[in-house]
Formats: sequence, C-alpha cells, structure tokens
Amino acid sequence: MAAKIVAKQEKARPRKKVAIKPRDEIPEPPLKLRIEKVPQPIWKMNLRHETLGLGKHRWDKLRKTIIEDKGAVCAICGDTEKPRAHEVWEYREADKGPSTARLVNIEIICDRCHYVHHWGMTLELLAGGHIGQDTIAGLEAHFRRVNGCTEADFRRHVLVTSAEHQRRSAKKWNVDWGDFAPMVADAIASRASRRPK
Repeated sequence: MAAKIVAKQEKARPRKKVAIKPRDEIPEPPLKLRIEKVPQPIWKMNLRHETLGLGKHRWDKLRKTIIEDKGAVCAICGDTEKPRAHEVWEYREADKGPSTARLVNIEIICDRCHYVHHWGMTLELLAGGHIGQDTIAGLEAHFRRVNGCTEADFRRHVLVTSAEHQRRSAKKWNVDWGDFAPMVADAIASRASRRPK
C-alpha cells in the first residue's frame, strides 16, 4: 500500500498558481448592444447642440439624409420601427491633460437600442415618471435578446459601464467632431453672422 502512495506522489506534477481576478476585472464578452454613458463634462454635447453643434434644424436635415441613404434599419438589432440617427463616439482617455471624445460615425438604430445605449438618460426618464418600470423591463429584455445573454450579464454590464462612466466623468474632455467638423464650423459661422452687431 505504501508503494502505491509513493508512486502516485511521484506522478503528481507541481500545480501552477492561477491568479483569480476579482469579478469586476474579468473582461466582458463582446456585446452587440452596449450601454454607452457619456462622460458628465460633455453630457448633452452632440451635433444637435444649439450653440456648439449643428443646431436642431441642421441636425434634423442630416438625420433625414442619413436615414434615406442607409435605410431605416437598426444597425444593431435589425428593427425598422422608429429609426434614430445615433452618434458613435470614441473616447481617448489621457493620463495627463484633457481626454478627447471623437465623433466617428452616425448610425441608424431603433428606439429600444437608443434607450439602452443612453441608459443614464433612460433611468432619469423613469425617475421623472415619464416612463414606467414595464418599459425598463422591456428594454432589459431587448438587451438580453440582442446579445443572447442572461439577466446577470445585463446587471454586470450596468456595473462595468457605471464604473467606466464614473472614471471618465472625473476627467476633463475636449470634443473632436471628426469628419463632421466642417459642418459644425459652418453652422457656428452661420449663427454668428445672423447675430445683431
């Protein structure tokens, strides 16, 4: 019997130590539909902005043109109801100095994907009584259906994006309008020329 134990001990290999990451450090799986909270210092800074962007009239014209060109199909889930033009931003975080939010695209998305993307705004609508808990439940179900994930995956995504938002909101930001910069400059110049002197 002692010989069998010794033989087993000789065959045993040293175990590698595995570093177990805390749950909040485990990378999320790729998601087709994501919550994208805008950093607080540049919240509401978008192409519709009346003084720093295109303004509502020019934005509406651009949105209609994009829907005509790309079609009224959601780029995320394929839905065709209530298409919206959605700004796609890239956030370049700097260690020192201001970070940069760069507008990289405008894509067509449906109402439900829009409200998931802008989850912070959606929760404000809930808090203000403009939408109900049933709408929130429907949006959470839409997120799970589009991403093929569980409620636990959704809750985790909310926590990860909330931490990301908090970190980004503590930084200073510059806005880069990307390929839309000439349109924004033209809109600002046009508004300036109409102001009484």
